[in-house]
Amino acid sequence: MRTSLTLVAAVLVLSGTVSLAAAREQPPPPRGSAVKKFGRGMANVATAPLEIVHDVSIHTQRGVQAGQYPFTAFPEGLVKGLVTGTARTLLRLASGLYDIVTFPFEAPPNYDSLIQPPSVFAAGYWTVPKRPRQK
Repeated sequence: MRTSLTLVAAVLVLSGTVSLAAAREQPPPPRGSAVKKFGRGMANVATAPLEIVHDVSIHTQRGVQAGQYPFTAFPEGLVKGLVTGTARTLLRLASGLYDIVTFPFEAPPNYDSLIQPPSVFAAGYWTVPKRPRQK
């Protein structure tokens, strides 16, 4: 009886040691994950209309940088922003729905987003790069 208990204890200790060594040798998890993909999809569906606000703002800022007065740059930015913002809203909405439906699968490699930036809240997304003025 005592020998069998010693044998069982030895087997348990060795199996625990082997499983710990195997756990250390596993590669690191992928950068993305299914949960992040699902969350990104939900965020993209919820914030897709912000693309219209973003594009109106960006086109207005570009008009002001080009030398227009703000009261003339805004109507032009509004028209251009509504057109491009609506298209980008539909794109972000479709990308979000795709991420929600396919979140269990690593469809784009490493669970990457279909569109860039992956969120409307990405750093630098709301700023306009300065272009040199034309003479």
